[in-house]
Amino acid sequence: MADAAAPNVTFLGMAGAFSLPPLEALLAAGVAIREVVLPGAETRPVAPRPPEGGLPVLSPYAERTIVHLAWERGIPIREVAELSALAPDVLVVVCFPRLVPRAVWSSARLAVNIHPSLLPDNRGPAPLYWTFRLGQRRTGVTVHLLADRADAGDILAQREVDIPEGMTEAELELRLARLGGELLVQVLRDFERGQLRPTPQDESRATSHPWPRD
Repeated sequence: MADAAAPNVTFLGMAGAFSLPPLEALLAAGVAIREVVLPGAETRPVAPRPPEGGLPVLSPYAERTIVHLAWERGIPIREVAELSALAPDVLVVVCFPRLVPRAVWSSARLAVNIHPSLLPDNRGPAPLYWTFRLGQRRTGVTVHLLADRADAGDILAQREVDIPEGMTEAELELRLARLGGELLVQVLRDFERGQLRPTPQDESRATSHPWPRD
C-alpha cells in the first residue's frame, strides 16, 4: 500500500487490548505510520515487577500493547496534553477517551474511528459492557468518520457478528478488534482509490449509554 499517494497515518489510541490489532493490521498492510499518540505518559514499555518469592517473570510485559509494537518498529510515540497540537495527514482513532477537536479532524485528509458496535446502536464509551448488560446476541464493529459528537459520523464500513453462548467480553473484544483492523485497511485502500462511500447514520435508531457505574 505504501506509495507517494498513500496515507501517512497518525494513530491515536490507548495501551489497551482493542487498540493493538488495528495497528498490527495497518503495519501488515504496509501503511506508513507517522506516529502513535497516547493520552497519558505511557510512552515506554514497562516490565512488571517480579512476584514475591523471586520466581522469574516468563514474559517481559504483563500485556503487549501498541507501545511495545511502536518501539519494536521504531515508530515515534507521543503524549499530547492538548489534542489541538496534532496536525495529522490521516487520523485513525481507536479506543480513545476524549473527543478530537473539529480543528484537528477537519484539517486531515481523512479522520476515522473504530467503534465496537453496530452503529448507530450502542454509542458511547463502553459499548461491549452494554452489549452484554442488555443481553444482545449480535453486535459488530464500525469504521466511521469523526464528527462533533461521539460515534455519530458517517459510516464507512461495518461488519456484523453473532455472540456465541458463553463468549466472554475479552474474547468478543479481541474478535471485534481484529475485524476492525481488517475494515480499517479496506477503508484506507478505498480512500486511496477515491472509492469511499460514506453512509449517514440513522439518528432515529441511535442508542447511547454512559460509563457503567457497577
